Amino acid sequence: MSIQLTITKLLVRLSGSKRITGLPKDKLLKQIHRRNKLNRFYIPTDGKFLYRDETVRVVGLDGAGGESGLSVSAERLSEAFHCLAICHKNKTGKAVLCVYGGGLLLAPPRMFVGFAKKIAANTGADVWFPYYPLCDEYTIRDSVRMLQEVYAAMCREYEDVRWYGYSSGGALLLLLGAYLNENNNPLPMPEKLILISPGGIPSTEEEWEKMQSLNSKDIMLSAQYMKTIQPLLSHGNTTIPRWMQSCDGADFSGFPETWIYYGTSEVLSAKAAAYDEMLTKAGVKHHLKMAKDMPHCYCATVFFPEAREDYEETMRILRE
Repeated sequence: MSIQLTITKLLVRLSGSKRITGLPKDKLLKQIHRRNKLNRFYIPTDGKFLYRDETVRVVGLDGAGGESGLSVSAERLSEAFHCLAICHKNKTGKAVLCVYGGGLLLAPPRMFVGFAKKIAANTGADVWFPYYPLCDEYTIRDSVRMLQEVYAAMCREYEDVRWYGYSSGGALLLLLGAYLNENNNPLPMPEKLILISPGGIPSTEEEWEKMQSLNSKDIMLSAQYMKTIQPLLSHGNTTIPRWMQSCDGADFSGFPETWIYYGTSEVLSAKAAAYDEMLTKAGVKHHLKMAKDMPHCYCATVFFPEAREDYEETMRILRE
């Protein structure tokens, strides 16, 4: 183990992420809301790229009817959401839809915008970075529908769009593709799909037991979080299908060539077998890598040398 990886693990443990994700729902949301006050949408001013706010509007948000546990005022049934477009100064026909993680509750810290800017720099593609609605106030369907609106806007502007998501962002891209299939949407599938440690609640007792067995190895995420977040995905709305909450039974047919990366020391790797099986059943060409002893989202960037090869592979896939 490199000294950089040792230091990274220590810093992650000191961050308190594992402790926070293991809290009961009310205490967890209190911590999340405190952090989200610092994670507001912003437009960088560094001049390295052309930046713009590609705002999209979602009509008919969940939470208005009696079937939902959400309390949403009438004026919020239709709401606009931010998406940061990171564009090269010379126009390009290629773009990446980059969907961040955060457990569906945490708004992106500025460091995450830095990740997206690195993708733009390393691939030559424009990168769109959506601030999707979070499941403390919205449903998982609201999140997916916002991403659909962003993707539709990208398809109108670019010839080649690729998807890249990490953690819960990876799970959202799986759901987005399945949502396009479910609704016979005319939008094309992306050219390629890269998923780094895609999330997912356990859909079987076997998966839950696997998550619990990996809990002591995971430095960032508590297995308990996957149970805590589950009711927040629907907020009691019975019209939201089960596949949209666990991916179990989702339609992955027609997906592009897909790459999935997990570390063997992370709770979410318990979902690897299910995703592998579902993609195989759908006839999707895909590649699953289980990196020995690596932590959650190990190759979303390069903090330590063990991540470099796989990080560079992902950038090459997005670039070529």
